Amino acid sequence: MVLSINLKVVFMSTYLITGISGFVGKHLVSCILQKDKNACIYGVGKRACCDLGTHYFRMDLKNQEQVSRLLKKVRPDFIIHLASMSSVQESWNNPQECFDVNANVIINVLTAVKDNNLSSRILTVGSSEVYGNYPEHEMPLKETYPLNPISPYAVTKLFQENICKVYADSFGLDIVMTRSFNHFGAGQDDKFFIPSLVKQLLEIKNGDKKTLLVGNIDIKRDFINVNDVAEIYYKLLYDGKKGEVYNVCSGKPVLLREIVTHCCSILNINPEIIVDRQRVRPNDIYVIYGDNSKVKSVTGWQQKYFLESSLKDIILGNE
Repeated sequence: MVLSINLKVVFMSTYLITGISGFVGKHLVSCILQKDKNACIYGVGKRACCDLGTHYFRMDLKNQEQVSRLLKKVRPDFIIHLASMSSVQESWNNPQECFDVNANVIINVLTAVKDNNLSSRILTVGSSEVYGNYPEHEMPLKETYPLNPISPYAVTKLFQENICKVYADSFGLDIVMTRSFNHFGAGQDDKFFIPSLVKQLLEIKNGDKKTLLVGNIDIKRDFINVNDVAEIYYKLLYDGKKGEVYNVCSGKPVLLREIVTHCCSILNINPEIIVDRQRVRPNDIYVIYGDNSKVKSVTGWQQKYFLESSLKDIILGNE
């Protein structure tokens, strides 16, 4: 008599997300838990608490010793590096802090992986700002284009890319990189364009203010919903090629003035629009949108969330 026994082996993947308490973090956690029921997620952030259902560590990622101890303890299969000063405007106001956060922290993470002999796959989140100013006839921006950063933020993000390539080439670290374009969605800080716009328009709708303050709204940007961003990041962890860079974008330009008009139409208001010079960036880029064919071909990702319906959802969710 032969006794047949079915054994099901459950493999648990361990994820470590830096900057988990930021805008993208909670959306990424939700995406991972939907796709990987056995995921064990650790998060690192600066805030006192982070109620995301994860193992959370509050620490300063600029402290090399603390970062090394954490990675030695967790030994993650995957590291998603979200921690960043993410505002271009803020980088102009405080370039030193921008460099301290965006450049030094990635060195600490990479060094900790190397020194602890970890085999973690690392996803580092960069920015489309590294491309700089290209004429519209040369759009969409491709990963093969020369890079020309024109803000302190963009310079630090190019440094991040370059140091990742050095560690990948010199020490064999398994790193995948993104150049992420403007993303938006529920929970984004109102220092960014769309949440600031929605907040002001709702105040106007409720009679709390009369005018809409904007920066330069005669520029074009590529906006992608944060839920699509989270799915791309997850797919790149498994399907991205070591040492490669991927645009994360919708592939479509939209004039900021059209977003203002669409949101006003949803709320049925017609406010006075005033350009606030403090909101206008020095040396701003007129138009920027990306080519997402590379990330689509490698991961099979298809866009699920589109701008107009997403804007309506955001407005209704904040009313």
